[in-house]
Amino acid sequence: PIPSTSEFALTAPSTRRNVARLLRALQLARKPILLEGSPGVGKTSIVSALAKAAGHKVVRLNLSEQTDMMDLLGADLPASGGEAGEFKWSDGAFLAALKNGDWVLLDELNLAPQPVLEGLNAVLDHRAEVFVPELGKTFK
Repeated sequence: PIPSTSEFALTAPSTRRNVARLLRALQLARKPILLEGSPGVGKTSIVSALAKAAGHKVVRLNLSEQTDMMDLLGADLPASGGEAGEFKWSDGAFLAALKNGDWVLLDELNLAPQPVLEGLNAVLDHRAEVFVPELGKTFK
């Protein structure tokens, strides 16, 4: 049966069909899934409803022409309460979600600049990992 939540109605025939397709894709492999469609048709809502039903947190990242890899992975930032010139690593939203095992929804992927798409390539392809050079670590 299709999951129901108090926030989402998943009973319309097209919605049931789309939820079933998404559930099938989730069963096939633990790989990224690309959802395409016109704006406002419910792609984000379906993912949010399934995540809630499965007990997962969804981290939605709205990409744009202004997005860079530092926004997603993190950066060395001035340490709060630290000495002058002291920096501390701060995880970006994507890396934090990856570490927590959250579902990541990359919204408006088509608007991301080429360097961001190339940076995300390793985590979205068969390698399913991202290397953060500043930390010298690979995250899966």
